[in-house]
Amino acid sequence: MTQRIRDYLKRHHPAARVDAVKDDQSLLLAGILDSSLMLDLVTFLEQSFQIQVDEDDLTPENFETIEAMVRYLRARGVAGA
Repeated sequence: MTQRIRDYLKRHHPAARVDAVKDDQSLLLAGILDSSLMLDLVTFLEQSFQIQVDEDDLTPENFETIEAMVRYLRARGVAGA
């Protein structure tokens, strides 16, 4: 799961040093995510894991770090997250 998110970020932001970012490090502060890529990432997660992300769930607590995304997916019942 973590690797799928990392792979997505590498493909869509090739200039970013995704490998240097720890799972609990802010992707926003690291300059990897911006608002546009965040929306694309949410769409990727919805399609890849068959979930619907509610507007109320679009918070830094759920999407600022890779660790937070995995935790969110687990809470949504995604197996293997």
